[in-house]
This record gives sequence, structure tokens and C-alpha cells, in this order.
Amino acid sequence: MPPWLAVAIILRERRRCEILLNHVMSKRHVVVLGGGISGLAVANALSSHKDIELTIVSDKWISDTLSGNAPGLWTPHLSTPPEKVLEWSKATYELLCSEILAGYPVQLAPVKVVAASGGVPKMLWWMKDILVDFTLSETEAKYMSPTIQTPAYMKMKMKQLSQKKVVFVQQRITSITDFVTNWRSLPIDLVVNCLGHEAGAIVPDPGCYPIRGVLLKAKPKNYPRSSLIVIGNSPHFAYVTNRPDVTVIGGSTEVGNSNITVSPEEAAMVIKRAVAEMPELEANGPLEVYDNWAGLRPGRDTVRLELDTKTFPVPVVHNYGHGGSGWTLSHGCALDVTKLVVQQLYPSKL
Repeated sequence: MPPWLAVAIILRERRRCEILLNHVMSKRHVVVLGGGISGLAVANALSSHKDIELTIVSDKWISDTLSGNAPGLWTPHLSTPPEKVLEWSKATYELLCSEILAGYPVQLAPVKVVAASGGVPKMLWWMKDILVDFTLSETEAKYMSPTIQTPAYMKMKMKQLSQKKVVFVQQRITSITDFVTNWRSLPIDLVVNCLGHEAGAIVPDPGCYPIRGVLLKAKPKNYPRSSLIVIGNSPHFAYVTNRPDVTVIGGSTEVGNSNITVSPEEAAMVIKRAVAEMPELEANGPLEVYDNWAGLRPGRDTVRLELDTKTFPVPVVHNYGHGGSGWTLSHGCALDVTKLVVQQLYPSKL
């Protein structure tokens, strides 16, 4: 072996050892499982800690995720406990409003929630002090809400995270233990579980269940940039979200239904309910629907956000079970996840 080659190998191995030693002494490697908005929000919050190296692992990104197909309307829906949902929702509302000024694909638009029966959700009344232009009657609530162009927003966040040296890995997770055991890259110090509906089977967690939701996507026309939600006792309800990039109409809350196909008859009923509540949708001709989607919201009796140090080879912070409030709770939950991660990895900093 030529002397120069031997020296090069020695220097390379020395550098490799320095990198590993630096990791052992200071840096910590956190892997976020899940590429939806919950996972991206957690990675975004953790990326502010320079001593944490981040990897996001998911088999789906942006348009293939539930988050990327969601209406992108800030509104708490199908999630508990109320006091934490209030806190998390408020934090996300404030972040999204600030991001409007920062050039994110977010707009502040009027929302009207109509209670067909049972009254307006109490959660909205509890949030009256943070909602812009909030008014309430027995049958309806009005307020200004951030409305997100979900694919563009997620793409923007992923680009920013890449610029912060966050690594993205496309891989399907079937077992957290198997994933950690078979991981061959930088040693994993902690995992954050943002697997959404799939967490039920992967953790496993028998308390998880699907909440099916159906929506249609139509070409945007000259509608007012507003949203309407009509709530009733039926599993089928109506909502319309008019975004600059798309008009989204739905919906349903079918607990326990895991069917992800949409029949022509079902699509027709979604349109019928939406037009009945917002006739201006077809004032200038029929809706130009170009896509439909049936997604499974991650149902659970309560959001699971906690540290688990006993079940897996490494500590795991669980963050799932957000129901229909994934976008609404995303940043608030990410802040609490970050606290748990830092507490576990750097207790001396507290």
C-alpha cells in the first residue's frame, strides 16, 4: 500500500471517530416517525436546538398524506382533552397568523360554523378571546381563521428543514422496535412517534380507531375566500373551504369505518349537501370536481402525548390520536413534544 494511501485512510478513520465522539459527547440524534403535519411541526420545533440532529422517516410525503389532502382549516374537531386541545389550538392559531406576514401560503379568512342541532361546539366559545372577529349566537359562530394551502405549506416546511440539515428517509414502519434495531446510520437516542392512524397497529395501541372522512376537490372559482361548516348529529355533515388553490368540500365522521374509496353516489351526496348550504358554489355553473379522497383520521379517546421509556429499545415520545384536528393542534403539540425530548436528553439544561 502506498504511504500516501495509508495516511489518507488513517485520516479518514480519525475523522470518523471524531464525528462519532462528538455525537456521543454532545449531539443527540432524534428520529421523527411520520411525514404528516404533526411530524413536520415536531421537526420544525426541534430544529431550533442546535445540539439535536434530526431525521424524519415516512413512507408518504405531502400529497400522499392525510395532512396534504386536508382542507387546511384551523378548527378543533374530534379531539380531547378539552383543556389541552384549547392550549394546543391557541398556540397553533397564533403561529399560523404570524406566518401569514412571513409569506407562508396561509390566509386569514372568515369562517361560519352553523349548528344544525346540539348547539355550537363549546370549544369555540372557550377560544373567543383569541379568535379574530369572533361572534356567537345559539345556532352559529363566526370568526376569522387561518386557512392553509396544505401541499404548498408542507413543501415549504420540508425545504426549510432540509436547509437546516434535517435528513428525510422514505421507509415504511411496521414496528418501532424493529426499526430501531435494524437502523444502520447514526445511533438513535430518541424516537418521536407521529404515525397518526397507523400508530394503532404499530405501537400497538388498541385505543386507536379510524374516523373516515370524505372530501372532493374542485377547481377554484371567484368564490369569496371563506369557509362554512354545518354540524349535526348525523355522521355526515357539510363543509366548504374556499382556498386560492382549490375548493374543498366534504364531509363525514364515520367512526370505525376504514374504507378509503369514494363511490360516485357518495360523491354526488357530498356535492348536494354542500350546494344546499352554499348555493353560490354553482351560481356560475356546476362544480368542476377533479379529485376525491377518503382519509382516516386518527381517532382516540384522548390525544396521546407522553414519554415512554420502558417499551422500546430507546425512549419514545408519542404524539398521535389528534382526531380531525391534526393541523389545528400541530404546533401546540410540537412545543410539548420538544419539552419532553429536551427533558429526556438534556436533563441538566432544565
